[in-house]
Amino acid sequence: MKSASVCMLLCSGCFVQSGQSGWGRTTGGPGSQSVSPAPGADDRAVAAPDGNGRITVPDVFGLPRERAEALLRQAGYRGAIAYDDSQCQDSVIHGQVIEQGIICYQTPIAGRVQGPQLPITLVVQRENPWHGNEGKVTEWRLMPKIVGMKLDDARADMKRVGFSSEDNVDLELVDDPACAPNVVCAVYPAEMSRAGVHSTKTIRAGRDPNAAAASVAASSEAAAGTSSAPPPAGPDSRASVSTTPPPPTPAVQAFF
Repeated sequence: MKSASVCMLLCSGCFVQSGQSGWGRTTGGPGSQSVSPAPGADDRAVAAPDGNGRITVPDVFGLPRERAEALLRQAGYRGAIAYDDSQCQDSVIHGQVIEQGIICYQTPIAGRVQGPQLPITLVVQRENPWHGNEGKVTEWRLMPKIVGMKLDDARADMKRVGFSSEDNVDLELVDDPACAPNVVCAVYPAEMSRAGVHSTKTIRAGRDPNAAAASVAASSEAAAGTSSAPPPAGPDSRASVSTTPPPPTPAVQAFF
């Protein structure tokens, strides 16, 4: 059990929307950043050994090491619990941020019926799930859940997990009915994925309608000034000149 595949990685490096790729939006507000430690041993059902003394391996994923061991003993396990040296390979597994000291993988899987002394192996998160490869070109931070937050709250949460003005974070303001004014509606890379510190991160939010109106007014004035000039002479002199201003383009600025 030395393969990286054991961790069943769930992070994505792009925007996601209900399984789709591209700019993603979530319909709900921001969720909790981490759900570990997971429900305690007392919250999980543990089957008693059967008539032949065989145990049903309990689910210890997402539990601290000590609580996982207690749950195994409660299920009737009498063997030595082994700990694999493999890394969890990711920060988020099964939708959970796996904090340091939390079980990220177990073998056999939960529900397996076996003898009470047959091997059970656990893998514990040993990395910081929020920040890795510090000081290297591959340094990364975990993108928090900020979709649905007001911009000021999103900035505070990004700072809370370690992002700063030096981390190439852009704010893109758009005129989109799906993006409420001054509220984050999409992020890149995706929430709960590892974002390179040296790569560009983009936070998308709806543009303030007052700012958008001012932009349209300025465009209209510019167009009106152009249309006031006499049309060129020649066969095209009767051609009409459009005075419709172009739609405002997304405004990109520093997020912090």
